[in-house]
Amino acid sequence: MRARLAVMIALTLCAAASANAHPHPGQPELGAEPYTHRDRVLERLLPHPSRLGVQLQDMTPELREFLHAPKERGVLIVRVSEGSAAEQAGLRVGDVIVAVGGEPVSATPAFVQAVLTAEKDAKLALEIVRDGKPRTLEATLAGEPFAANPMRWLEERMPEFRESFEQRMHELEERMQELEQRLREAAPASDELDT
Repeated sequence: MRARLAVMIALTLCAAASANAHPHPGQPELGAEPYTHRDRVLERLLPHPSRLGVQLQDMTPELREFLHAPKERGVLIVRVSEGSAAEQAGLRVGDVIVAVGGEPVSATPAFVQAVLTAEKDAKLALEIVRDGKPRTLEATLAGEPFAANPMRWLEERMPEFRESFEQRMHELEERMQELEQRLREAAPASDELDT
């Protein structure tokens, strides 16, 4: 139960990170949101370096049909990190991953869990659809598996997370006090309304 909870937390963090992923810390992409405090926290909390090095997007039935992927399976690769295990395996933007290690993939969380929990230096068979044609590539994952000891992994990062959270809360409290003071100074001297 504890291991499952830890994996769920990691998947939530991964989803948040991939939603705002930046190629290099402190250097957001053109047109992207600025690199934020949340990005810095997630960077420290998430398994690093990325085990595969892709950013994924869930697919609609229409998009699956357009890309000639199976009706009920597939996640779309929207970014491949330079020098990553994914790039070395030959994965490309626009590929649709339909299975990993022989297991069908229908949504991003299932794929992320498979990558995070695979053994160290695991070779994953990735079944993809590219240009409407099926093919299989093999990727050797980088880094440590998250689930080797998920509770220890979380416990090691909790002090950092707690410290960062407390600092952020302190900053918010100071800002709230400042705003309350400004409101008091701007308020009229009398509560009576002119009629």
